[in-house]
Amino acid sequence: MLKKLDNSFSLSMPELKNQTDDILKKNDIGKEIEKNINLIKKYLIEDTLYDEWTKSIYQKFHSSIPKEVKDKCKVCKGDSELTEDKACQNYFSAVNDEFLILITLYVGFIENNKHLFKSKELVKSLTNNFFENFEYNEGKSNFNTETLDNTLLTNALLLLRESFVEMETHTAITKINQIIEELETHIIIATSTNRIVFDFVKPQLKFLKKQLKYYNKKREIELLSPPPSNSIDQDVLFKLNNNLIPRLSIEQVYNYFKILTQVINSKQKFYLNEEKLIIFIKATFVDCKPIKQNFDVEFSRDKIDIRSVFQNFLTECSKFEKNNKNLKEKYFNIMNNSFYGFNLIDHEKFHKTSNKIITIKLHKSK
Repeated sequence: MLKKLDNSFSLSMPELKNQTDDILKKNDIGKEIEKNINLIKKYLIEDTLYDEWTKSIYQKFHSSIPKEVKDKCKVCKGDSELTEDKACQNYFSAVNDEFLILITLYVGFIENNKHLFKSKELVKSLTNNFFENFEYNEGKSNFNTETLDNTLLTNALLLLRESFVEMETHTAITKINQIIEELETHIIIATSTNRIVFDFVKPQLKFLKKQLKYYNKKREIELLSPPPSNSIDQDVLFKLNNNLIPRLSIEQVYNYFKILTQVINSKQKFYLNEEKLIIFIKATFVDCKPIKQNFDVEFSRDKIDIRSVFQNFLTECSKFEKNNKNLKEKYFNIMNNSFYGFNLIDHEKFHKTSNKIITIKLHKSK
């Protein structure tokens, strides 16, 4: 028996009709429109932006109505406020209906891809772009659907790519295969059940297959490449200079981060082993050429605990820095450039900390 599909990648006209009929029967169409408009306002972050955009769009539309129609319209001339005196009412009704339909489709795309569109600033930018595409000619809509679709698809693919870059190669291959299998299965079942597959699905599938080819090749190279050398021991490491934070000794850096090899997460696993710790310290602080590694835990609720170690490191090291500008970027990158698993959301939440992993105080070495 074929499984029932959701509306993430395809549309069933009977289902859509039933949903529409249900809304109409319950007189909920106003609530549905209100829900979508509230989501648009949420995307824009500032409620006033929605009012500004709708005012601008209405002005564009009204200016485009043929002069001969406006000359006959008592409302346009300011002689009346009655709907029956509005000669441009047919124009207005058609444009208003299309406006609400486009908002519904746009909101649907963003909501169905919430797993990608996590950045509020990105969604705000895309929503402003959505409103910029409203154009009118002779009182009729000239909305640039193709441009908007390309913008949304491009951003979705870039976000997908960014998520893979943050993963270890084997993890990325596994994830890409899972998504490809889900999409291909959906397409097969959708075709068998007369569902309409959305336009963005096939380009996404093509992109994923190219990514899979890239990561399979990357994996082959990694398997042939020797692992990073770790012949250095603690005594030798401690004699090296800290070229990233010169006023702090390498020994103190080691003593600070060794807690990650000593405490366990919720699944009873250590965050790092000794070998990875030394690679991290030498590559990042001595060589200033970070080698990206994986933590020995799978991220879930543990992420904030690891971020806290690096955020607390920033707090402790701020007294060693000659210039305190852009410290967030520097210390976030100590973490992000040295370990897989972090993204823009972690950057936004870098200041938020937990007290699960207790770190040591640091003192000036030079």
